[in-house]
Amino acid sequence: SSDVCSSDLGIPTQIRIDVDYQDGVIERFDADHADLMIALGLEDGGRLKGELLPPIEMALVAAPVHPLAGRRVERADLAAHVDLVVKDSASSFARNPRPSFLGTGHVVRFSDFHAKRAALLSGVGFGWMPVHLVEGDLTSGALVILDFPGGDRKSTRLNSSHANISYAV
Repeated sequence: SSDVCSSDLGIPTQIRIDVDYQDGVIERFDADHADLMIALGLEDGGRLKGELLPPIEMALVAAPVHPLAGRRVERADLAAHVDLVVKDSASSFARNPRPSFLGTGHVVRFSDFHAKRAALLSGVGFGWMPVHLVEGDLTSGALVILDFPGGDRKSTRLNSSHANISYAV
């Protein structure tokens, strides 16, 4: 078998998909002079054009065996437990990671949501997950939504953005 690339087919477009998180998305977009990115909470001063994508529902979850499951959880209760997060892939956070969004002192950072989900299922900690990734786990009872008065669900929106450039046709 031989590799076929877009230029062999006379296609002038090169497609490459890189997965980064938080500020790392913007960092890679700029460094690689990319044409398109999907990012969370983009503030760029008008340099980019974008479109808001449909909301993603997030839920604060843990395994049913976790000590926070099955009871009302106050913010102060979180400090004694492990917050599982997807790390910001920006180089500026490599040595000095972002603090926990929930203010816990015990944080384990993962490179993606799938690794985070595996840790959640094992009962290691708690964390925010996109509902569409854990819907089956919630239905089966493998994960539960924590009763957190600060809000156990939230919605976030991504932006599909591209350079604010006009092309002559």
